[in-house]
Amino acid sequence: MSLDSLCHPINYFFDDLRTGSYLCLLPVDKLHCEQIVELSDDFVVYPAGSLSADDLNLVWWPSCGYQEIRDRNMMSKDLSSISGDDLHWVKSGVTGIDRDELFSGVLIAFIVELDWETFLLPPSHESHLECLQKASAKAEQAMDLVRLNYCNPMVVQTFPNVSGFHKESGFTAGLFYTLSDNESYLIAGEVVPSALVRGLGLELDQFACVELVQGGQVGMIARHALRLYSGALTASTETLKFIQLMNLIEYIASPFEYRKMVEVKKRIARHVAKDADDYNDILEDFKLLTSKPGSAAGPNNGLRHNIIHMGQNIEDLIGPEERAKMFRRLISYTAIPINDMIRLSAEDWEALENYRADRKNEIGL
Repeated sequence: MSLDSLCHPINYFFDDLRTGSYLCLLPVDKLHCEQIVELSDDFVVYPAGSLSADDLNLVWWPSCGYQEIRDRNMMSKDLSSISGDDLHWVKSGVTGIDRDELFSGVLIAFIVELDWETFLLPPSHESHLECLQKASAKAEQAMDLVRLNYCNPMVVQTFPNVSGFHKESGFTAGLFYTLSDNESYLIAGEVVPSALVRGLGLELDQFACVELVQGGQVGMIARHALRLYSGALTASTETLKFIQLMNLIEYIASPFEYRKMVEVKKRIARHVAKDADDYNDILEDFKLLTSKPGSAAGPNNGLRHNIIHMGQNIEDLIGPEERAKMFRRLISYTAIPINDMIRLSAEDWEALENYRADRKNEIGL
């Protein structure tokens, strides 16, 4: 793709727009870049201030639309008599987002499929919220990969917030553009209710890229695993983070049926272990992570046992240095298998089971 095309999302995605798809731009809070980043053929990240409302021929945005609807209905502060399409649009309007606010932060651009007539004449405000929700979910397919590949998993403050969250207003916002009319609309509403992660965020350089997950059976599992991975690492407490990572391990090992931990840990260890000794060390580590009975008269020292069955917090069970080491191991037990799944994402699940069998032989088991 030429630099000129990359500089403007309409040009970059022109072939898709010409065949009836629509362009979407969402804000990404806590993501920073100095230059345009082509994450993949499907997603481009634009630095703050690199695009303007005029570039997308923005014709409707909340602050202006709200005032226009009030004026047209000759209303003051009382909106109770507004009905029909005006009512659905005014709900975006009350978010108060101004024309240039969206462009003051980093934006991720990509293609979406829409019923444009329904978008213009929505049956309800919830119809617009659904557009925002679907757009955010699609953008998160790329951002989950950014979190996996570029964020420090031990420093949650490096994680960007959910795509679409507009920090200044506290609402979710998105711009939708149609080539046929050469115009765009900025809608907003409460989809992500608040900032999920605080901190400075992530700085991306122009060479950042992600290997998009393909649409095979393994790929579908990998996408969900990536969502769970992002959710686990941004959990509000270390105890929740631990539980969610353990749940993710069980999902990665066997997404279609329940398996006992004695089987789960073997499947995970085949992804991670370098040799037979490392494999056995990992199996031993899982005893600490899950259930580790002591002597006949002693307590069970397993972390998950004590959290789930005894109601304890992980901070009460092990000290900060040991917790940090434990979380690094847990992250490797999830991130390494997920990367293997991404590599095989065009395949059926049988391909991953075959890979695990090959790894068993390679390790020397």
